[in-house]
Amino acid sequence: MARFTRTNNMPRHQHGIAVWGLGRHAINNVLPAVAAGPGFQLAGVCSRNQAVGAEVAQRFHCAAWNDAAAMLADPRVEVVYICTPVGVHLTHALQALEAGKHVICEKSLVCAPADAERLIRAADERGLVLCEALMFLHHPRTVELLAFLAQNMGGTVRSISADFLLPRLESPGYRASKALGGGAFWDVACYPVALATAVMQAAGAVAHASFAVDVDTGVDCSGSARLTWSSGASAQLNWGYGFAYRNHAVIVGVSHVVEIGRVFTKGNEALDFAIYDSRGQLLERRVSPSANSFACLLEDVRRAVDDPAGRRALYARAMTQADTMAGIRRHSTPNSPVSGLDSQDK
Repeated sequence: MARFTRTNNMPRHQHGIAVWGLGRHAINNVLPAVAAGPGFQLAGVCSRNQAVGAEVAQRFHCAAWNDAAAMLADPRVEVVYICTPVGVHLTHALQALEAGKHVICEKSLVCAPADAERLIRAADERGLVLCEALMFLHHPRTVELLAFLAQNMGGTVRSISADFLLPRLESPGYRASKALGGGAFWDVACYPVALATAVMQAAGAVAHASFAVDVDTGVDCSGSARLTWSSGASAQLNWGYGFAYRNHAVIVGVSHVVEIGRVFTKGNEALDFAIYDSRGQLLERRVSPSANSFACLLEDVRRAVDDPAGRRALYARAMTQADTMAGIRRHSTPNSPVSGLDSQDK
């Protein structure tokens, strides 16, 4: 098995960062990565829930704000990591950018390309980072995967299949609210879409898309899409709640097939991908070092703070994502209503 590494230079400056929104994801995934990372100093957390804010602040030894304006006015805060519901991302990200703060925003960044353009313009005018937190793209396994594809399968990818299927949610929270940008599309589909566009380095045209809608909440709970590119490549993407867990992708070219298990995993672990020849024989299994995807994302953001090219790359990725997601949404057709956002959580 080949192994690859990702080298990091120790930062000269720790950037003060605030986490806005304190759901389970922020508390369990984002805050530990921020607190452990050498590039950032956790300045504080912001939540409307005063009790939760105080408890989390005590646990992570940082400040707590109940008022976003106070957080954004604090000179210790250079970067804001937005973990609020999708439906308020535009408002919150604009507030942070207009206050002169770099922004990391949980996926999906926004729900329309025009809104992505507005945020990118606001960031670019001020020389600020705007990063959509699709954390798996920053893991060394994905970095090496994309490098392998560019070197060995550039222009010859013919087929991509990617599934991100999750058990029913036990406590869906905002995901059951249309007004807050709930549903599987903005929450889960963004992952296979991001993988496909990263592999192809371009937005895809939508050949077909369909959604299933939860009968109780009115939000989508699963879907599928087929994307195509002018090279002849196509991608079949499936996502949703209410399935046996599947987190898997296969990329087929002319000379190689690449299989990636647990492709969208968040955890702090070693990951691999398998490479097969044109006859299906296993050639190699490449294994990454153990790495936390959120820590890798934060390190890339730290670099982009002082790197205009790095900031532009993050802008372009966010715009491609927004364009492709919007295309899928426009072309989608509804399936029969189904029941169930609630049961077992991811």
